[in-house]
Amino acid sequence: MSSLARVLAGLALLAAPGCMAAHTVGPRPLGEELGWLREGETTRAEIVAQLGEPGFRFEDGRLETWALGEASAPAKAGPFAPAASLVIVFDEGLRVQRASLVQLW
Repeated sequence: MSSLARVLAGLALLAAPGCMAAHTVGPRPLGEELGWLREGETTRAEIVAQLGEPGFRFEDGRLETWALGEASAPAKAGPFAPAASLVIVFDEGLRVQRASLVQLW
């Protein structure tokens, strides 16, 4: 199982403890709100300038996540409903290698 798959599975487990209701978890398009974020181009510094520091870091910072659509999310994160996590994998040069918006519920 890849690192990204493990993180996504972990996010799914965090979203549903003690709850019997069905939840959908899966990637969705980045959309207009994150149109400035481009794979292979956007740097980690640009993301931090837009969204602040990530909520979680894995693999020595190669994989990081930002919570969006919650009361604690930065205003620039846009109108995300339901809540979502932005999961980013960086390359060796700290540019976005892969970006996924994961709907939590």
